[in-house]
Amino acid sequence: MGYFRAILKKEEMSERAFKLTREVIEHAPGNYTAWVFRRKCIEKLELPLEKEMLWLQEYGIEQEKNFQIWHHRRCIAEMLGDKMDLEAEMEFLTEIFESDRKNYHAWSYRIWLIERF
Repeated sequence: MGYFRAILKKEEMSERAFKLTREVIEHAPGNYTAWVFRRKCIEKLELPLEKEMLWLQEYGIEQEKNFQIWHHRRCIAEMLGDKMDLEAEMEFLTEIFESDRKNYHAWSYRIWLIERF
């Protein structure tokens, strides 16, 4: 966490900082600051959004009840706009609902996704 705090303080936007956000998130998935900083790095470095969505699919299965991951997913979907792969998103949500049909975050995301796209 010390490295992460230092990067935040310096406002370092680099590949190194981006990779560090993943480590921080994997250790503390509820760390809102890490998620926000990750999005800032993605925007500043113009990283591929599709790749981020793939990571979110993998990681999302493990953290399906974490609000921050759903919020981040929604932000990335907004950034993707018309490039959003709705079919892949619906398949992902089907997988989530197989695990827990009452997942409030997944339902909220699905409703937003349908209304938005």
